[in-house]
Amino acid sequence: MTIRTKLALAFGLALALLVAQAALTNVFVSQLQRASGAMSASATGFRLSADVSDALNAFRKEVNRTAEAEDPKGTLEAGAVYWEHAQDQIRNLIDICLTFGFEDKAKAFQDGMTTAAAEIASLQSAVGKHDEEAIFEHALYVDDALGGLLETLSGATVQLRDALEGAVAREKVVRNRPRQAAIFITAGAFALLAVVGFFFSRSVTRPILAVVAATQRLAQGDLTVQLQANRKDELGRLARAVNAMTESLARLIEGVQRSAEDVTGASDDIAASSGEVAQGMDRQREETRRA
Repeated sequence: MTIRTKLALAFGLALALLVAQAALTNVFVSQLQRASGAMSASATGFRLSADVSDALNAFRKEVNRTAEAEDPKGTLEAGAVYWEHAQDQIRNLIDICLTFGFEDKAKAFQDGMTTAAAEIASLQSAVGKHDEEAIFEHALYVDDALGGLLETLSGATVQLRDALEGAVAREKVVRNRPRQAAIFITAGAFALLAVVGFFFSRSVTRPILAVVAATQRLAQGDLTVQLQANRKDELGRLARAVNAMTESLARLIEGVQRSAEDVTGASDDIAASSGEVAQGMDRQREETRRA
């Protein structure tokens, strides 16, 4: 594996850690949004519950006055405004109950509204007929129906309160998760990169130091230097090049030594020949004097 490949792997590892951190952050943000949405829906449900309670109690008061009022029709029509408002808010409350999975409360609201609407229609019919006894009787029925709706509303309020408390708790937990995840991932990334960097630098510096030591020995004339060249990266090629250079220098010096020995031998032969020539000349001069 080449050094470039190792660097690319280290960079890829760091990039993967950053991508993982971004992905986890997105997950936690999504969870935080859901928790915040649940908390907002719960708070809205609480406000609707209070509004519905006020409207039903106001209408209930007008219904109870109908039996004794001088103008039952006007009294009932004045209270109908509260009933219409209560129905609109109950429908919104049903949607919130379904959002949290409170199907039983949603059905109870729907059944209660149907029952109350039927009793209100009977009361309106009795008012139209000016039947005081029927007005009193149906006013009691309407009051019971409204009481049932208020009871359902009370149970739904308890469930919404529990849902709000749970949403607040989840929101607190989820809000801290991105920071905790970032701390853990960052710490893990630094630790991992430190370990990788340590082994990577060690795998690079040790061969370089070995090459430096080998070249110093070469400079001192030691031609027996041999480096381990089993690596397959650039440092392995450098070690093989140093070994090849050492072998080339050894062969070159060996050749120079052989040439020097040859020159020395030739010099000795020349010296011997020169001595023989000198001896010959001396003999010739001696013979010449004698003659």
